[in-house]
Amino acid sequence: MNRLARMGLTMLLAITLFASDRHAYAEETAEKDFAPATFEQGVQQILDFRDAGLAKKLRAPELYPKCVAMIDVLWERDLTDDEYLKLLDMKADFLEKNPHWTSREQRKAFLDEVMQSENEQLAIRAMTISVASQFKLYKRMSFRECREFAQEACEEILNSPPTIRTAIMAEQTLYLLGWSPGKREVFQQQVIQLADHFQDVDDENIAKAITELNRVARRFKLVGQPLELTGTKLDGTDLNYPAAYQGKVVLVDFWATWCGPCVREFPNMKRLYEIYHPHGFEIIGITLDDTKKPIETFVAEQEIPWTIAWTEKADGVRGWEDENARRYEVNAIPTVIFIDKQGVIQSVNCHGERLNKLLAEAYPDVPVPSEEGAEQNERK
Repeated sequence: MNRLARMGLTMLLAITLFASDRHAYAEETAEKDFAPATFEQGVQQILDFRDAGLAKKLRAPELYPKCVAMIDVLWERDLTDDEYLKLLDMKADFLEKNPHWTSREQRKAFLDEVMQSENEQLAIRAMTISVASQFKLYKRMSFRECREFAQEACEEILNSPPTIRTAIMAEQTLYLLGWSPGKREVFQQQVIQLADHFQDVDDENIAKAITELNRVARRFKLVGQPLELTGTKLDGTDLNYPAAYQGKVVLVDFWATWCGPCVREFPNMKRLYEIYHPHGFEIIGITLDDTKKPIETFVAEQEIPWTIAWTEKADGVRGWEDENARRYEVNAIPTVIFIDKQGVIQSVNCHGERLNKLLAEAYPDVPVPSEEGAEQNERK
């Protein structure tokens, strides 16, 4: 080893030892000075300390070890389940934010230890955090690697007996499948298979772990079924579905005036409505706004040409409580359902290019001008 290399190695060792000493000192100081009267005060002091450190632009290896040491002081107290869960989330988060390799090892060891806890709530939460951390790797994957990872996860779950761990994996796989590109029909089939795998399991914790998976699977199972809609139009008259829509292609759009992604879909929907409405295409926009006035203003200003549905509700009842939204478990918007001329649901996630494609298939003889040509006509 030459002289320059030896000097570099010496400096690296010195820096490492110095960093370790600083971390140890920070943790020792935290344990010595941190003595809040209540749990709430302790949590607030930790968050205030973190915020002050971030404002001073302290490096993560300097800031988060002390935050963790303060959490450990609270952890030794006799706390409620909710308080332990709060600290578990905070400690896992702080350890993840510290990029030093010892912090990653500390986080894994901490979660592994809590997973062995006799406290079932704590053990399940720790397992959820641990599994979610593994699935975060997909963010650094290529599309091909992401598909392969999702497929491997599906196979492992389906080839294993249902447990709380595989249930948590299934819930994480749901998001992974939705993010990775591929055929929509394959995605829907995989989600339904995962949900069916846990269908006959009588375990409350497993049922909670796959809440979102079951909700999405139930929506996908709607494909091929007739749609039920009730309620009134914005003007107060009855929606009269399906009688008023017999033999028509109908797009049901759950939206709200405050929903940016919903509104961004409107230019394409207006273009398609202008093309296909003369041939029997209808749109029913079911708004989840709390009150009527903002909807009326928005519809007038934006010149929305299709049917808008909004049903009067009792005082204090939110727009999300719309009976149609509850019937189809709509908890995110836009949710767009495509119904064919026979009144059968063909898609429960239909917007953008997917909507263009289904309408072209439903009306193969209708000429569709290019979007560029349509924009030029509008400018004229």
